[in-house]
Amino acid sequence: MMKNNEHLLGNDQVNFINRWQNMADLLVNYFCAQAVIITQKENDQCKLLISSRSKCDVDDHAAEIIGSNQYCKSVIKTLQRCLSDKVQTIINQGDNLKFGPEIVTYLGYPIRFPDHRVFGTICVFDNKENHLLLKQEQMLLQIRDIIESDLALNINQKQLLICEKGQQETIDHLKKALNETPLGAPETTLKLRKKRFRLKNQKTFKNRAYCDSSAAVLEAAFANMTEAVFITNAAGEIVECNDAWITFTRFKDKTEFIKKNEKYPHLFEVSYLNGEVVPYDSWAISRALKGETVKNAEYLIRRRDTNQIWIGSYNYSPIRDKSGIIVGAVVICSDITERKKAEEKIINLSYRDNLTGLYNRRFYEQELTRLDQAGNLPLTLVMGDINGLKLINDSFGHIMGDVLLKKTAEVIEKGCRPTDIIARVGGDEFMIILPKTDFATAEKIVKGIKRLAAAEKVGSFEISISFGCSTKDNKNDDMQKFFKQAEDQMYRNKLSESIRMRRRTIDIIMKTLFEKSDQEMLHSKRVSESCGEIGALLNLSEDDLKQLKIAGLMHDIGKMGIDEDILNKKQPLNHEEWNEIKRHSEIGYRILSSVNEFSKIAKQVLEHHERWDGKGYPNGLKAEEISLQARVIALSDAYDAMMSERSFQKARSKEGAVNELIKERGAQFDPDLVDLFLKKIVKQGDGDQ
Repeated sequence: MMKNNEHLLGNDQVNFINRWQNMADLLVNYFCAQAVIITQKENDQCKLLISSRSKCDVDDHAAEIIGSNQYCKSVIKTLQRCLSDKVQTIINQGDNLKFGPEIVTYLGYPIRFPDHRVFGTICVFDNKENHLLLKQEQMLLQIRDIIESDLALNINQKQLLICEKGQQETIDHLKKALNETPLGAPETTLKLRKKRFRLKNQKTFKNRAYCDSSAAVLEAAFANMTEAVFITNAAGEIVECNDAWITFTRFKDKTEFIKKNEKYPHLFEVSYLNGEVVPYDSWAISRALKGETVKNAEYLIRRRDTNQIWIGSYNYSPIRDKSGIIVGAVVICSDITERKKAEEKIINLSYRDNLTGLYNRRFYEQELTRLDQAGNLPLTLVMGDINGLKLINDSFGHIMGDVLLKKTAEVIEKGCRPTDIIARVGGDEFMIILPKTDFATAEKIVKGIKRLAAAEKVGSFEISISFGCSTKDNKNDDMQKFFKQAEDQMYRNKLSESIRMRRRTIDIIMKTLFEKSDQEMLHSKRVSESCGEIGALLNLSEDDLKQLKIAGLMHDIGKMGIDEDILNKKQPLNHEEWNEIKRHSEIGYRILSSVNEFSKIAKQVLEHHERWDGKGYPNGLKAEEISLQARVIALSDAYDAMMSERSFQKARSKEGAVNELIKERGAQFDPDLVDLFLKKIVKQGDGDQ
């Protein structure tokens, strides 16, 4: 939110502050960050000027603390980019700085005046790791550049006020020349007017040198101003302009302008930024000659002869003589085309989902409100949800999940019409707004999307999307009711479609895991057989025995979510790699618990690395807190692993493996199961030999 600091830029610069506030609000939503702040340097402190308004808004006190912290001070001190996140702190020539636990990611840049003095800082901070912020850092720089351009414009406007005051004194003496003939006539040249200025003022100024100096300063200031300036007479004819005006209007030089000036104003077409053409009596000149004074009016300009288009910001006011009669107008312009492009890009990005390029929830909600009118009825809402995305993320990683999301977005776009609004509103959720579309037509569109999805694959996976539709026909009905109806229908469809998709996904996961490693496949099959043998000795029911054998086969399914380089590493694993390996039991649990028919074995897979003495993982369960089936899997898994050749270890002899089981009896393994295993299975195997 804005602090009451408009005076810092002058009383007339509220537009700048408002624009910066809007950009901060857009930026915080684009980055999904906690806050964006703009500070101003005051002595050795960074005083808060603006803080963003968002759903995760920080209060004023917190923002004040952030604005004056060591990070912003370091940006001011070093004039360098400052980045800090959970992993690293990068401050060129900076100190060893630390945030409190509530701030995890910080990125800040200095803001400078045109003469390189420091104005303050712009920074983004978050209470979580924000990878998007680090990837899209250029967006913050573009906002910084716009602010610096505004600061330059502010300085120029202050200079113009001083210049205008001097011009008014001069114009009082030149009003006859201003009203006589347009630009190009010899008697209205700046040279002649300067001469008249001298003659007129020789009576007033005792020092002739001072008079000459004043005229020269005025001429130099007018010619060298970076802002485009032109002066008209009372008839609206341009009688003087500076070089910046020639550049602004896209003329080669002043000679060309004088030649074509007779076609003014028909040489130009002026429009508001919404495309509406501005009639001549509402142009800056016409309004100034009516007595209006306006600042920062923005227009779209087109030269009819060259079709060049640009955007200008206009300040204009009338020129009055001492009796108050309007004798002309002064117009000051700046080309803001590039700035508006940058702002438009930022606004567009703030309405877009960064991953898929579709519209985001913010835009969807605004469009739904805008389109919820009688003229768009029937208005149909379609909700879509990707089946199995979480399962794929857990199994194959988020990179594969992101590919699935992008491909799904492409399929939905391909199946929709240009007028339809498509948005990604959640992790795996999409909304489609279909204006002037009845329910039957919407169903046809949905069926078309599903056909396109069935023909696409991401890796080994088909794209599966569950949809729900609802149509509003009566303008008085609440739109929320139709959203709920679409959501309910989508979830009903998802119940059946998602189950089939997840079952197929698990089959693909197991197939992929075994295709990567014959050793893994053989190990899983041996563990499954061993579990079946132990389960039979324990007199498990037929159903429980079947579940145990499946759990033994799938006990390492979670390894699909582990980096292959770690799984296949031949050297001993370091601490971080070992912790990564430990995650496979939890990943396996999430994968299997997503399908009802595997929900029972999911718990067994989760616990198969727990130890009898409570020193296992992931939950440190001990003794009979661990399910019986998980204890069986743990024993079978360990014995087969010891008896098998691995990339990081040689196979043990049977005697060595048996000795290890005896050693870990009552520590790693259930002592009763070890006794049963050694007596009934290992010895039986010896007898078979």
